[in-house]
Amino acid sequence: MGQPFLDGIFNFAIMRMIKVAPIVSREYKEKMKKKIMETAFLCFAEKGFQVATMDDIVKNSGMSKGAIYNYFKSKDDIYIALMEERTKTSIGQLKDKLSAIPSAKKQMEFLLNVYSLQAEKNPEWQNNIRVHIEFWLQSSRDEKLKLLLEKRMKEIYQQLIFDILEEGKRTGEFSKSLDSTLISILFWSIIDGISTYYGVMKDDYPYRKVMEKAGEMILKEINHKSEYHKEDI
Repeated sequence: MGQPFLDGIFNFAIMRMIKVAPIVSREYKEKMKKKIMETAFLCFAEKGFQVATMDDIVKNSGMSKGAIYNYFKSKDDIYIALMEERTKTSIGQLKDKLSAIPSAKKQMEFLLNVYSLQAEKNPEWQNNIRVHIEFWLQSSRDEKLKLLLEKRMKEIYQQLIFDILEEGKRTGEFSKSLDSTLISILFWSIIDGISTYYGVMKDDYPYRKVMEKAGEMILKEINHKSEYHKEDI
């Protein structure tokens, strides 16, 4: 037997001894990430974000700790991924529906109506609020998380309202003197404030009535500016 033949046998034996990692598809990875995020959310909602641990997520997911850490390094990372996924989905759906509404005023009315009905149409709304409040408060002590949430609020949520108001100013529905930046901040401050009360007080809080009244106040402010502008003309 020649040396090449012996080398071949040796290499074959080595390859049999080495455990080759299985090739995992992108679809499988996404499925596992989604499973981890959904399990984590249930743990956060049940125990609270601060109290829930990675061990709780491991136990409830049925996955090994190593498998979970292969996707996420911490529960902060899990929540950020969960938040980004839900934000992308919800904002995408809102923009699709808004694109079919030609009037800026009607778009604002539509958004206010969407949030007025959240408590009735979204069974996870209370849990979403409570988990987000905890994470939001935690971010105040972590500069990196704080900047991340601020960026999300400004570039996604406030920008959505700002664009609608600016379009309304362009078409003459709203006064050109309307402060779109301030109103966009006010809009989400009111929505988040009411949602926070509801998340804490639960069904004892008249969520829909308060949200509808707040919507009337916001629309009155916008329309007041518009009517004032018309009188000047």
